[in-house]
Formats: sequence, structure tokens, C-alpha cells
Amino acid sequence: MTKKKKVIHLPYNVGNQSFNISRGERKLGFDSDTMEFIPSQWNYSTDYCLKLQDMGKYRNLFTRTKFLVYSLLKYDIFHFYYADTFFLNMMDLKILKKFGKKIFFTFQGCDLRLDHSRAFRMCNQCAMTCRDADAVKKLNKLKLILKYADETFCLNPDLMEFSPSSKFLPYASCDVESINPVDLKIPNDKPLRIMHTPSDRLKKGTPFLINAVENLKKRGFEIELVLVENVTNAEVFEIGKTCHLVCDQLLAGWYGGFSVEMMALGLPVIAFVEEEQIIKSGLKDIPIIRTDSEIIESTLEEILKNKESLPEIGKCSREYALRIHSPVNVAKIITQFY
Repeated sequence: MTKKKKVIHLPYNVGNQSFNISRGERKLGFDSDTMEFIPSQWNYSTDYCLKLQDMGKYRNLFTRTKFLVYSLLKYDIFHFYYADTFFLNMMDLKILKKFGKKIFFTFQGCDLRLDHSRAFRMCNQCAMTCRDADAVKKLNKLKLILKYADETFCLNPDLMEFSPSSKFLPYASCDVESINPVDLKIPNDKPLRIMHTPSDRLKKGTPFLINAVENLKKRGFEIELVLVENVTNAEVFEIGKTCHLVCDQLLAGWYGGFSVEMMALGLPVIAFVEEEQIIKSGLKDIPIIRTDSEIIESTLEEILKNKESLPEIGKCSREYALRIHSPVNVAKIITQFY
């Protein structure tokens, strides 16, 4: 009987990616767990949380070391996220290799993106987050990671500019199969409701969307912008069920986890998706209605004139999310390298 391979995903759970992949791996027969250094901002589930934010320097280091020893005895495969390992100098990578462990990394954004990239320049939040991380430090970490890792992945296609050997990996930000799709019906006697949930208005291009909707209203079009901010993920889904269309972002050039959730719900999604990023990702037939900050008004006008097509787009979006973003299907991509 073949022994189950034991996997640990660590030390962060950004966008619930690592937890969902772990559960996808369990469905494929792997013994897969997750660990976080600190609780995630959105209170995502995890198997272990070290709560390092409550510790002083020496207790922090002791706790990391203790879990490393525990993990060496239990797990065969270590999958790191956000270019971080147990120790700041990454000396644990050498230790893991000496014990015959397999090592994987998933890059998620600011851990790899440099300030000369287009995505960095367009992303206000990214610029603020990455301010203290200079290019030399990032490149040195990348060099060390590539020396020891059996394989590396990128969650955004633009990151492959900095690590060409990495494989693109789709988001697994939600359990698509567990989400019941809406029965999308477009009313003729009520405004078309478009939902937008900006975590950062400048980053998402929200002012462009607000301006476009206001201009369309002035021109006599029946449209309503539903701005959703500072609510729980569950509330976002409930509000989404009352809408007919979703706008993700208008600046970044790729769609995010929110788009995946809304496609899983069966809603059509509008976003700025660059052709170059599509080519890098290798994905086919992305059902997202493509636009950008300059043409969002004309995009919405075209949708309003052909709104009877939205239910079919929503259906295709749901099918796409099941095919590409199911945690089990994403786990299949990863585990072929295990």
C-alpha cells in the first residue's frame, strides 16, 4: 500500500489560497495541512496558527524552530507562500533539503513584483505595501528560493516577468462547488444593478466606474451602482444575489479572487484583463467582459443595450470557475510535481 504523502502549506493564507488548495489535496488523497504565523485578516480557517504577533523576539524564534522540528518529523512536502519560510535568512531551506524534503513556493504579488513593472505602478496599494522591500533584497531571496525549490508558481501572470521559470497557477480563493449559482433574471422595468466591492478605491479604479455610471444615468440609462465596502464575505455574496453584473477592477490588468467568487455565483464580471497577461497565463475562453478605465462607460452602454446576453455570460462564468478555479483542479496542477 502506497504511503500518503504529507504536505504542509505555510506560513500565510493570503486570499484563502493555501487552505483551499490543502482541502483540494485532501480530496485527491494527500494528508495536507496549513499553518499560519499570524491569524489572517479575514479570519480564514487554518490547521495551525502560531500567533507570533503576541510574542517577543526570542519566544518568536523558539516557536518557529519548534514547529520546524515538528514539521520535519511529520511532513514530506513543504509549500511556502509569499516568499517566506520559517526563518528570515531562509537557512531552513538547506535543512529541509538535507532531510530529503520537497520544497515548493507560490509567489503572490509584492513578494516578487519590482517597482518597474506596470502592475506595480498602477497598483497604489502594492506601492505602499512594497515600499520598504528593495529590489536587491527581493532578487536575492528569489535566487535562494530557485536554488532549493523543486518548483515555483505565480498567482498573477505579470510575476512571471521576474521568475520566468515559475508556472502560472490559477486562484483557488473559494470552494466553487459549494457555492450555489443564482438564477440570473434581467428585469425590463428596473435598473440594471452593478456591484463593485473596492478594498481600495484608487487601486480598483472606483472613481472611473462611479463617473461612468453617473454619466449613463444623465443620458437616460437605467443603471444602479451598488458599492459594497466594509462588510463580511458572506454579506458580499448575499448582496451579489440581488445584482445582475459585477465590476472587479479597472487598472491592474488581471482579475482577482473576488472575480472568481462572483463567477462561481453565476454573475457576469467586468474587469481590465490585459491580452499579454492572458497569453502568459495560457488560459482559454476567459468569460470576463474586458474593459479598462478609459472605456468603462462605453462598455457599460454596450451591456445595457444587450443586457439579454448577461444570463448566458453568467452561465459561462460559472462553468469557467468550476473548470479553472476549483480547488481540486488547482491542486491537480500542483500535485503533479509532488
